[in-house]
Amino acid sequence: MRLIYSLLVLFIFSLNLSAYRYDKALSKKLKDDFSVVIQKTETGKHFYERFEKIGAEFPEILIRKDKPSRLGYYVMEENKIYFNSSYITEFFTAEKHNDPKIIEILYKRKDAREEFVKFADALYLHELVHALQTKLYPNYRRDIPQGNMIEFEYEAFFTEDMYFHEKMKNNRKLMKDFLDLNYTDPYLSHNMSGYLNLSLDIDRYRENIKKMYKEGEGDYLSMSEAEEIQKSKLKESKIIAYASGNVSPYIKKTTGLAIIQEQKEEYKRFMDNFYKEFWPDFSFEVLMYIGEVALEVENYPLALECLAANEETCKENKVSKEDFQKLKTKGAVAILEATGFILDNSEDMDIEILSDHIKALDEACQKTGRPFPKKLKRLREKTYKKAIKHYFARMDEEKDLGNIKRYKENIDFFINLK
Repeated sequence: MRLIYSLLVLFIFSLNLSAYRYDKALSKKLKDDFSVVIQKTETGKHFYERFEKIGAEFPEILIRKDKPSRLGYYVMEENKIYFNSSYITEFFTAEKHNDPKIIEILYKRKDAREEFVKFADALYLHELVHALQTKLYPNYRRDIPQGNMIEFEYEAFFTEDMYFHEKMKNNRKLMKDFLDLNYTDPYLSHNMSGYLNLSLDIDRYRENIKKMYKEGEGDYLSMSEAEEIQKSKLKESKIIAYASGNVSPYIKKTTGLAIIQEQKEEYKRFMDNFYKEFWPDFSFEVLMYIGEVALEVENYPLALECLAANEETCKENKVSKEDFQKLKTKGAVAILEATGFILDNSEDMDIEILSDHIKALDEACQKTGRPFPKKLKRLREKTYKKAIKHYFARMDEEKDLGNIKRYKENIDFFINLK
């Protein structure tokens, strides 16, 4: 008995070996703090209503050092959300601390905790979406070697980006500082990338998410692929069941597949409605907002891209005449200001920055049907020729595939000058 007791004590100790003193207390404070901040937005309130409606327990929040590529993640089996401690210290100290110290500081210092919550809130909401999904669609984990659904990421990113838009609308100064390259942090950079991509092109947005998770770690697959895996396993189970004379496991799997197929259709209806109902208005509002702020800080390539893309797509979205006219006016102002900026500063710009500005202006005119400014035609031709040589030379030295792709795209655009 003593031996059994000793082994049991060692087992319990090993389970708690990675637990730190303030884990649970900090988790409670963070859950409360995130809840207050996130529910200041309509997106946040709506999500918390969905979560609380099913009566599920909110995940525990843990701070742990992780690989540099991950800011945070949710573990279904543990019902826990993890934040990578590597990115947290910059919010409250220049010193490097280990996890127990970081956890203690966040627990004891309200100012440090508030600063962290202020920037990690959108990522936390993303992971909460996954926690809700596993409660609403539990059967997608049954008999599937990979348990992560790409469709679940669409919803998580979209919810995160809708929330982030409301957050940034309420903090125009932060948006201006970021677009003017005066401030950044890992969470803000992460959020801005998806937020802008979603607004520009929803199909490309979903394709980028799909590609990111298919090529990354985590064994992601689509719901259709998961269904096919279930069907294949069902065939194997049928053969074994009738050969052994025990058909109850096979019947159970048949029922499970039927539930999964039903949930697949239910989730598809939910997502179709989600995108159709929210995306058109959301996209128009986001691109208008980013375009206006980018114009204020003289980030002309971004302002031109957002406003021109908005004008091009909102015809299909059927926005009001008043909103469309406001957009056209703002787009025309952007072209005029960008033209003046290029004329005044072209001699001080390096070839990449200058060609990027002219290209953005060129693309905006093409998308909106406006004529390219006559004052810039000669400079455009001269700059594009110089840029083609420049990028060909860069390609010979470049090893990064992403940069090589960007150089080729620029060369193709400059060569096809109309």
